[in-house]
Amino acid sequence: MRLGAPHTGHLTLVDRMLTDYPQAQVLILVGSANLVGVPSAPLSWLARRDLLVRLLVAHEFPLARLVLAPVADVAEAGFCASWFQQLMGAAVGVMGTLPAAYYFGDDYQLTDFTLLVSLYPHLKLEPVHRLIPKSGTELRQALVSQDPLLLDKYQEELALYPHPVQAEIRAICQDV
Repeated sequence: MRLGAPHTGHLTLVDRMLTDYPQAQVLILVGSANLVGVPSAPLSWLARRDLLVRLLVAHEFPLARLVLAPVADVAEAGFCASWFQQLMGAAVGVMGTLPAAYYFGDDYQLTDFTLLVSLYPHLKLEPVHRLIPKSGTELRQALVSQDPLLLDKYQEELALYPHPVQAEIRAICQDV
């Protein structure tokens, strides 16, 4: 998960991973770990991890089964070999083994991951239906615009975002 702004929609992915692997620890890689202070990643990976943990605790997820770790972006954009190798390398670095499955929101196409499967043929692709129509981009827009409808849509998340964090996101994203 890139987690530019964690929201309850991310919980659908986590729930599915925990359900599919009931006896295993589940790895969540927080992307863009090397980026901070840009609109797509206004907060450090640690701050984004902490926000995700707040959401997970609020929804009573079993934190003991979750491993959260950073993964840095690569220079190339998109679904390229270096990005997929970066993901798998981070997984091996944390868990000591390649993952059995790769979960992603169904707003991505299976064909986006053709190269990933060719590099790691054992990997099972698991698209997860977006049950909650939310996005990190829209959450950041809610903070910047102060649009009452968007603020209402993201009230649960924003109740868990400390005010200094909200102000930091607003300041970084206001010119976008």
